[in-house]
Amino acid sequence: MKFSKFEMKAPTQYGPIIPGNYDASVSECTWKQNSSGTGEIIAVKFIILGPTFNNRVVYSNFNIRNSSIKAEEIGQQQFSDFARACGFDSIADDTDAYVGAVINIKIGLEDATKVEPGKEQRNIVLAYKKAEMSAPEQSVQSPSKPVAASVPPWARK
Repeated sequence: MKFSKFEMKAPTQYGPIIPGNYDASVSECTWKQNSSGTGEIIAVKFIILGPTFNNRVVYSNFNIRNSSIKAEEIGQQQFSDFARACGFDSIADDTDAYVGAVINIKIGLEDATKVEPGKEQRNIVLAYKKAEMSAPEQSVQSPSKPVAASVPPWARK
């Protein structure tokens, strides 16, 4: 089989994303049980919007219900920051309401001393804020689904 000559392309980049601020789109947002089975998290998948690291994926998990009160408080505060960055004034009942939002995320690297032998250091999301994009087609739209009045879903009985 023959093919025409072409110019060599740069090698595909793998490995962690360089720490910094990136605009990203929320492509998934779902409730899940935590790894120990003792609580619940909201798992969010972000897709980086170019030019640097375009289409790379980063994940963030928020501890919403946890046996550790401190972990729960931190997770709920981080999720509140995420929701505000998505343009919400209160927590939406449905996690699908966040899908499609474009926000700015601050990416860092996990603590190198906690990386398992043979594994690569992973990216973590450190902060969430509104994206500062000028093009109207890229701006965050107001939520189309109903928003909870004042009590977030995890606090309801």
